[in-house]
Amino acid sequence: MMNNGENSRLDRLETLAEKILEGLAETRLRTDSNARSIEALTNEGRIARNRLYEAMTRLAAAQATFWEIQSDYYQHLEQIDERQARMIELLNRLEQRLAE
Repeated sequence: MMNNGENSRLDRLETLAEKILEGLAETRLRTDSNARSIEALTNEGRIARNRLYEAMTRLAAAQATFWEIQSDYYQHLEQIDERQARMIELLNRLEQRLAE
């Protein structure tokens, strides 16, 4: 037979065990919540990184297009300079013939 002191001690141990179990359950919930948060952040980071790579790809393509257009522009300028030089040469020859 248990006396009052032993019953009281047993009650305190049961209460302590219940609190420990509640604490463990709460810790598990927090751990699960943290794991879900970490997973969500990881996914967001992956999405952001993919978007960044896509933007960098578009930027590189735009730069390549820009340099190609600029190259074409300079080629046209060279052609215009050559035509202008030929026209000046032809005009000079025409002036010489007219002066004769």
